[in-house]
Parts: sequence; structure tokens; C-alpha cells
Amino acid sequence: MELTKARPSRVKINRLRAAYERKPNGFKEDYPGHCVGVDTIELQRGGLEHYIGTFTDLRSRFALAAASASKGSMRTSVLWWLSKVCFLYPIEGVLSDNGSEFEAASDAEVAKDGAGR
Repeated sequence: MELTKARPSRVKINRLRAAYERKPNGFKEDYPGHCVGVDTIELQRGGLEHYIGTFTDLRSRFALAAASASKGSMRTSVLWWLSKVCFLYPIEGVLSDNGSEFEAASDAEVAKDGAGR
């Protein structure tokens, strides 16, 4: 009787991923507005989904959060507008994950204001 492995050996599959710009190692923000971070948090309560959009300046630690019922890019562009009204400094760079909420409408708003993503 010959013994065999119960499961096949794991084979590593190389997948091509899209190249996105990332914050360079050793990057140091010099002044408020040099680099800000934007993200969305999803909360689930009682079977309903709630979304909280966050805006944080890396230098001054100014933070802003706004709740919404959906995660669409139009809602994120409203957060961008709100952050421009509340944050007094011009914004030069934006860090975000590559989620769908930061595409389309919100990406156009960021580009229109001259901030790099």
C-alpha cells in the first residue's frame, strides 16, 4: 500500500497588480496641507450599513469625520468640499486607499482643486 499526500502542495500564483503611487519612504510633511489622508469606515448595526468618511491632515493632526448612508463617490466629494471649507490651508497631496468611493466624482474634485492623489 502506497501513501499519498492528503492535499496537493500549495503553488504560489503570481498575479499582476496595478501599480499605484504610494507615499515614499522617509516622506516628511513640512507644513499643514502638504499631505492629507482620506478614508471610509463601514459600520454594520442591526442589519444596516453606515459609512463614516474621514479626513486627516498628517502634519497638524486636524481631523474631520462625516457620516452618510451610502459609500458612493458623490458622497465622498461632499466630504472633500466640507474639508476644504473647514480646513484653512491649501491641500497639495491626498493619500487614500484605492477604493471605489475615491474614483469618478471625488477624483475629479481633487484634481480640480490642484491636489495630487
